[in-house]
Amino acid sequence: MGSFQLMENGNMSFTLFITVFFILFILIIAATIIYHIKLESYNHKQPLSKVEAAVLQKRTQENDSLNKNNTDYFVTFQVESGARIELEVSSLDYGQLVDGDQGSLVYQGDHYLRFSRI
Repeated sequence: MGSFQLMENGNMSFTLFITVFFILFILIIAATIIYHIKLESYNHKQPLSKVEAAVLQKRTQENDSLNKNNTDYFVTFQVESGARIELEVSSLDYGQLVDGDQGSLVYQGDHYLRFSRI
């Protein structure tokens, strides 16, 4: 009888652990989704900015998620005021931009839209 009660309490503890883990998992997913929605909303509310700029440097960032290799591409621009802006770009734009390129940069919030060489 005593060992049966211990087994029953162990199952309850395991069930509680699984329930808490599942709830935390759902909360993390929901928080991530809400964060990305708010970030997109913020960026879309920002005015379009068009400035003269030069490509200062390029870099990549490797991300391994769920056995899938993913590369993010970033370009740092120096704008006419002297400020530097790093924006994530597509692999195509990354390949076409060269350090030292000068032209017009169009971006909105932290979203790169286009760069036209002079």
